[in-house]
Amino acid sequence: MKQYEQLAEYCEVPLVVPKLSEQLQLLPPEVAIGFSVPSSYGAAQFLPWELAGRRVHLLGGSPKRQMELYRYISIFATVTSVDGNYAQLMATKFAEYWEAGRWHNHPAIEEKKENLYYECWRISCRNLRQAWEKITGKAECAVPCKER
Repeated sequence: MKQYEQLAEYCEVPLVVPKLSEQLQLLPPEVAIGFSVPSSYGAAQFLPWELAGRRVHLLGGSPKRQMELYRYISIFATVTSVDGNYAQLMATKFAEYWEAGRWHNHPAIEEKKENLYYECWRISCRNLRQAWEKITGKAECAVPCKER
């Protein structure tokens, strides 16, 4: 909590990422929780419904898994944000972009088109934003968005 209080001086919503149920229970209700989405890298060792009444950030995982969890967790907690690193990984490592609920190879992958990775990431960001707007019914962004 001491680190949380120090971070609160520099950011609007510091996140605490508890791994165990016992850790979660020690945190005051106003503390925003980073929930580690189950993946091959790990996961929170407590059940999602233990987040009831909390503000939650979905940390890690694929967009598909995040959206599935959002539909479930948002029934009893407030999901305020999600981690978008997966789209960057898929763009830069595989030249793939997210569209219509799945990953696609960019058609220019064999040509090694200039800005290919950036283009994949940009397309994914646009499509993910639209998918989240559809799921949540909200069209808001934490940072100003130039392209909609």
